[in-house]
Amino acid sequence: MVAVAALAASACGSSDDAASPTNSESPVEPAISADSTDPSATTLATAGEPVRGGRLVVGLEGETQDAWVPSAVQCAVSCGTVLRSVLEPLAVRNADGEIEPYLAESIEPTDDFTTWTITTRTGLTFHDGTPFDADAVVDNLLRQSASPTGGLRLLDVEKIDDVPAIVAVDDTTVEVTMSRPWSDFDAQLTTIIGIIGSPTWLAAADADPSVGAQPVGTGPFVFDSYTPGESYVGTRNEDYWRDGTDGEPLPYLDEVEFRPIDDGLARANALRAGDIDIAMVDDGETILDFRDDDSVSSLEQTAGGETFYLLLHSGQEDSPLNNRDVRCALVAATDTAQISDVVAFGALEVANGPFSPGQPGHLDDNGNAGYEPDVAAQLVADYEAENGPLSLTYTIANDSSARTQAQLVQQTWQDAGIDVEIREVDIGTMINDAIFGADEFEVISFRFHGGYALDEQYIAWHSSVAAPAGSPSFNFGRLRDPELDVLLDANRQTDDPAEKEQIAQDANRRMAEQCWMVPTQWTTWALASDPDLTGLESDVTPAGSPMLVSQETPGVIPVASLWWEA
Repeated sequence: MVAVAALAASACGSSDDAASPTNSESPVEPAISADSTDPSATTLATAGEPVRGGRLVVGLEGETQDAWVPSAVQCAVSCGTVLRSVLEPLAVRNADGEIEPYLAESIEPTDDFTTWTITTRTGLTFHDGTPFDADAVVDNLLRQSASPTGGLRLLDVEKIDDVPAIVAVDDTTVEVTMSRPWSDFDAQLTTIIGIIGSPTWLAAADADPSVGAQPVGTGPFVFDSYTPGESYVGTRNEDYWRDGTDGEPLPYLDEVEFRPIDDGLARANALRAGDIDIAMVDDGETILDFRDDDSVSSLEQTAGGETFYLLLHSGQEDSPLNNRDVRCALVAATDTAQISDVVAFGALEVANGPFSPGQPGHLDDNGNAGYEPDVAAQLVADYEAENGPLSLTYTIANDSSARTQAQLVQQTWQDAGIDVEIREVDIGTMINDAIFGADEFEVISFRFHGGYALDEQYIAWHSSVAAPAGSPSFNFGRLRDPELDVLLDANRQTDDPAEKEQIAQDANRRMAEQCWMVPTQWTTWALASDPDLTGLESDVTPAGSPMLVSQETPGVIPVASLWWEA
């Protein structure tokens, strides 16, 4: 299974178990300001005496496509881990899921949310010596707005003569003007949209695309080497702007290496064998094993988490998935309890929709009746009586857990009268299929829709971003639902928490009513590591708040605050 989360999706925000978000959206504050404008004042919360030096090897879920230019990269959970070691965002989420400035000193909207002002921190430079300033922010945001994927996330930015209204007022001030009120714009700055790279590097990558694989940011580790499919290596940034608890600049480690290992069980075995030191893990069997394994430390994350589901491609005119009865037959023919027991070993909670517990819009009963094989068989029979045999291709990643799930789904769908072909590809191909609406894509095992606000799902569901096949889109299923559009637009216009919660619940019910997805489980992530590795929960925001462990999406591994115990 795969997350396309930061494609970003959302992408998405997430949290660790120790600090879960509230059950409703927080009101957008009229100003978000750090307690200190001096970067050197930022320190880590005490988590034992840190030790400096050493090397860390991180096991990733998979390789990243088109690395590492923010406006071009196809950024899932593995990408987020690598990218945030070298590049940094304008804003982050604290452990309560609230947005705080990071590279920005403040982020302030007007009262009507039609103009947002970003004030940059002073005294920061990129690894190549280029100043971090308002011009750098504008350069990055304009690139995102012009990109096929980033532009979809910034549709509400006003354009004047086709130029986005993103301007540097002075050396430290950026103004972004909207075509209509957008109360959640600041959330975008915690995602890939807010990741800022050196304009000098980006210009060089324009001239020579290979330079794009040599990222230059403000982050704790400086690019050293990259061999696609094998290894990315970063070395300690000696001039990093944030300090550790010992008063010296972070990071504590001298070097970090990231290795993609597609198969989850292989990744777990590599950790146990000592080939890697920390790994992102989301398969139930391994999560349960690690709970009883004293040789491994495991930090589990659920709050703000994503949903495992079967993504349905309804964007092709002649597809049976354009038919609501067919989609609802797939929901009724999917034994989610069996999948949870067999594939996830009971470690993951069965899902009824896209919003996991704790997210805005979560409902214990959203109208999804779950596994009803008789209903499924009747819906299929009725469809076939008018249209002929129903057959679908089900695409999965080359992962043992995904393979097991596909076989279970294939059996129950065939029991309902549906002919199912399983297609197995690498994760990169799956992501490309979804983004570009490939002809081969009908049903895909997916993981997405984590976060803290309904607005984070705008690009996944709104008709305005349902691009035709062959064009990139984060509305991967190409769903077009006028009623859902109304809800998403209304949510973007208001900052009232109660109103936002009601809209999110209505969106949840609409997704279930129209069977736009086949939810299976809500995610649990484990960041599993060598017991001597310390500091996963010790990082803080520039304002001094405990940092959300995995920024943007669950499973992302922070590396700035990690150290090896002596």
